[in-house]
Amino acid sequence: MDESQQSGEKVAPIPPSPPDSNSFGGQPVVRFERRTQNGTTPSIHTLPPEIIFIIFGLLRDTLSLFMRVPFLLSLVCARWRSIALGCPSLWTRLSIRSLCDKNRVAACIERSGRSLLTIDICVPGGELFENECFQASIRLCVQHAYRWRHLSVYITHASCLNLCNRGRLELPELVQLTVRRGILDDTSPIDDASRFIGALKAPKLSIVEYR
Repeated sequence: MDESQQSGEKVAPIPPSPPDSNSFGGQPVVRFERRTQNGTTPSIHTLPPEIIFIIFGLLRDTLSLFMRVPFLLSLVCARWRSIALGCPSLWTRLSIRSLCDKNRVAACIERSGRSLLTIDICVPGGELFENECFQASIRLCVQHAYRWRHLSVYITHASCLNLCNRGRLELPELVQLTVRRGILDDTSPIDDASRFIGALKAPKLSIVEYR
């Protein structure tokens, strides 16, 4: 039992501070707020374009739907759009799916300039391989095959055969190839992976991964 209870006196609670007060319970509150030399609070719009581009790149590298990132960033404001469109490397990652947007693929290819490309291809079934949307996107990418640097492929057995039967694909700048498990399904021997690699003419290929 404390002294207040022993003496029978009641301890008054500390009154709450008004919302706009600079004190709490009668004690001064120290507020920290960084301001520029002219007294204004810093804004992201005051950052140099080079810093904003680094931030854009981090977003692109960490988000799974990386092909959407540049488009989302370019819609925030006029300044961000100008910065995004002025950074070719921001548009170098292309994700090709059975129902992908060929207009976005075309936009990425155009805005990436002459930069080398990272291509991710995923076709879950043989029938979807013939999907016109997919084929149109593939044709756009193949026209720039000389710029492919990294290629990741998830294709089933039937799609692999269709792709390999179209002849060798010349990839003079390709250095890394990732083949994901879909290509080695239950009806497909492991030789399918070798067949797919054999359909590529890639003199600089030095890294091959199976997942």
